[in-house]
Amino acid sequence: DYSSPYQFDQHWVQRVQKEEKIFQQQKDHFDAMKRENSYERVEKVPGMYDRMSRRSNRSTSSRSSNSVDTVSTYKNPKSSMGSSKSKSSNYTYLKEQLKQEQVIREKMQEEIEMLKKTI
Repeated sequence: DYSSPYQFDQHWVQRVQKEEKIFQQQKDHFDAMKRENSYERVEKVPGMYDRMSRRSNRSTSSRSSNSVDTVSTYKNPKSSMGSSKSKSSNYTYLKEQLKQEQVIREKMQEEIEMLKKTI
């Protein structure tokens, strides 16, 4: 295939360079994903407060003014401890979560029973 060792070397050098380029692209992509995920993790918490408080006072205030005070309570948890509103909405939110988890658990239990029957 290769008339000289030099050509053979060139072929491999090019291949290695190509591989390195692909690897670098993947690494960049992965790093970007990691950065995005870490941002998301920080964002998720205020977002949760946002959803809960929206549920409790949908008509009274707009979303934007809502998110402003949620951010401040998020940054300073002591202040949110004092306000009973955020506490109660948090409680209802957690109750909802628990209900959903119980439903999922029941479904899984049913599936397990079905599988036991088939075995």
